[in-house]
Amino acid sequence: MARIKLLIVDDSSAVRRILSSFIKNDPDIELVDQAENGAVALQKIAQHNPDIVTLDIEMPVMDGITTISEIRKTNKKLPVIMLSTLSQRGSLATLDALAKGASDYLPKPTAMQTGDSSQSYDNIRLDLIKKIKALVPVQHMQSFSSTPSLFASTKSSSGSGASSVVTKSSNVVASSVPMRPLGSLANVQKFDPSCKGMQNLNPQKILSRIELVVIGVSTGGPNALQALFSALPKNFPTPILIVQHMPPQLTALLADRLNSISQLSVKEAKAGDLLQPGCVYIAPGDYHMTVARSGVNTAVFLNQEQPENSCRPAVDVTMRSVSQMYKKNMLAVILTGMGQDGMLGCKVVQENGGAVLAQDQSSSVVWGMPGAVVGAGLADMVLPLQMMSTEIVKRAIYGRR
Repeated sequence: MARIKLLIVDDSSAVRRILSSFIKNDPDIELVDQAENGAVALQKIAQHNPDIVTLDIEMPVMDGITTISEIRKTNKKLPVIMLSTLSQRGSLATLDALAKGASDYLPKPTAMQTGDSSQSYDNIRLDLIKKIKALVPVQHMQSFSSTPSLFASTKSSSGSGASSVVTKSSNVVASSVPMRPLGSLANVQKFDPSCKGMQNLNPQKILSRIELVVIGVSTGGPNALQALFSALPKNFPTPILIVQHMPPQLTALLADRLNSISQLSVKEAKAGDLLQPGCVYIAPGDYHMTVARSGVNTAVFLNQEQPENSCRPAVDVTMRSVSQMYKKNMLAVILTGMGQDGMLGCKVVQENGGAVLAQDQSSSVVWGMPGAVVGAGLADMVLPLQMMSTEIVKRAIYGRR
């Protein structure tokens, strides 16, 4: 079987050497070449036709942002993993790179990392290999030209799309996970009536339909979320919780960017936030997000309990908490992402009478999370990304199909 052809692009010879050492003993990955800047990288992409590229953000001659833009002019599907310091500046640049068409990102393995450097290196090595193997099947990759940029200045509408809609058919069942306690009601914040999404709501309709939407997403998430939220109307009648696998530096920046393009209010969740119709709460990096009652309202709670599925925040944690409270009145949505986080949570959602939507394979950057849900027979519908917002609105405003 052919090995995965990797091109490493970084102006630091030390980083290139470290990355090379990470994959040298993996039988499935072959280092075909290295490049010290983006201009050289474009030449070597044409020369070697690699299956995947790791790309530094800050480089002389041609930086990573410019390079990914140039790559996407001629190659919409080549997987590109950005390497960033994930400082404030690096985090902003990482989101810029994702918006320009990068597939995923990793922290740079440099001597400036804190803590046990050997452990940090080992974690990055494992993540790199896992991401390479998840991203490389090109037939599974989304065409980046079909996904709006995070810099879009106008609202996009959800199209009908050419992909077919699949309804639940599999009888495979996933194993269950015990419920977690919801936590105390301390530090509950006041209800904020300034939420952008609260206009023209009909409370009587809200009570009889979906009362909360939970979205789980990972690899490919920022652009998928941008496409989704640019299409949701300002009178969307329920709160939305998002669990996006991201480090702490990025979730707040992602919330700000989504807020700038959406008609809804999007924020990074804080402990004690009261859920409001038409408002969106993104789990902060490194914190699980759960909910609990606070009088007649529902409040957000955050914790740093053990990761699940190697993730914190984990979709499963939020799904279980929300389903325990909302039962049949919640809608679970699983979008593009690596791994299977969300599958067991969706099983609890189904057991409690809630509904589950999953993104289809052709529109997913990686069909891991939604694929696991579909494979376990837990998806009520499987939809292309461009149809997801229409279905969510239909269920939230008009009730079940």
